[in-house]
Amino acid sequence: MKDKKEIKKSIIKWLVIIAIIILVYFWRRDLIDDAIYEMTEIPVSAGILCLVMTLLYFATEGLIISSMTIREEKKLPWYKGFLSGLFCAFYRLITLGSGSGFAEIYYYNCNGIPVSKGTGMTLVQYTFQKIAIGIFGTASFFYLYAAGQEGITDYAIYMVLGIIVITAIVFFLVLIAVSEKVAALIIRIAEKIMKEGSRFHSKLDTVKSNIINFNKEGREIWSHKGHFVFIVLLNFVKFICWYSIPGILLSQEFNVTIIQCIAVMAVVNMISCVMVTPSGIGTLEFMFVLLFGAVLPEENATAAVILYRFYTWIVPFIIGAFIAGFHKRKVNPDFQPDT
Repeated sequence: MKDKKEIKKSIIKWLVIIAIIILVYFWRRDLIDDAIYEMTEIPVSAGILCLVMTLLYFATEGLIISSMTIREEKKLPWYKGFLSGLFCAFYRLITLGSGSGFAEIYYYNCNGIPVSKGTGMTLVQYTFQKIAIGIFGTASFFYLYAAGQEGITDYAIYMVLGIIVITAIVFFLVLIAVSEKVAALIIRIAEKIMKEGSRFHSKLDTVKSNIINFNKEGREIWSHKGHFVFIVLLNFVKFICWYSIPGILLSQEFNVTIIQCIAVMAVVNMISCVMVTPSGIGTLEFMFVLLFGAVLPEENATAAVILYRFYTWIVPFIIGAFIAGFHKRKVNPDFQPDT
């Protein structure tokens, strides 16, 4: 009877996942159809290399997630971190980015890490990403500006504003992560803003809990400076994997190098991160065509951003859908999650 029930649940889960894949296809049909067309126009070797870089991104993400749990009793091995990244990529697309963090906390929880610890680690990992994006983008901006890169010099003032904004964001996040006093101050501010009777009061306990967990995990990692530097460096490696995709697509046909393309992509991603839209949708495409369009025909820049989105969004989503389909929550009888 139990086996039949499990089979029924499995069939329902796969039907839901297949339905989601079909819905995403029709939702992003223009992107997927255009990407498939553009793939017929590029060398097979370039397409395969882009796929490899996509998988290397998540392989590095796996190392980061595993490293985040290194001092936990339930340390995640590298391959589970790799699967977690792709599992989250599935939810990232269907929730426009908002569900990715919850999916990671859930995956941690399924592997014996309490929700409070998982929440803290997810928020700290988000901070590490912002640090890497800010440093990489800022360094790339100065490199390209010194080289007189078209597009960068034309919009330098806006790039500088973007650097200031992301620096402020990173500084704010790091302060909350490493300082108990700052975390306590933020909680007091939240209590005043979300006081009883306000429309946000029901969220107060969740906000306070997240800040406390974020600060606890942040101070834990900050106390091991080598670990902190190692994870930031891994984030650099991770982003190089995705940032190199435009270079793989464009360097053979146009007078640009892969290093130039990586630098431009670092600036594109940094600016799109500080422009508020879900998952950077629209802003990344706009900045991509704006900056790459300054050094190559606009139609080619448009084709490249379509393929970039395909390899960084659609491919991980499809792989992640299968991981979500085969994923089973394993309950450890000795595991008691935080309440």
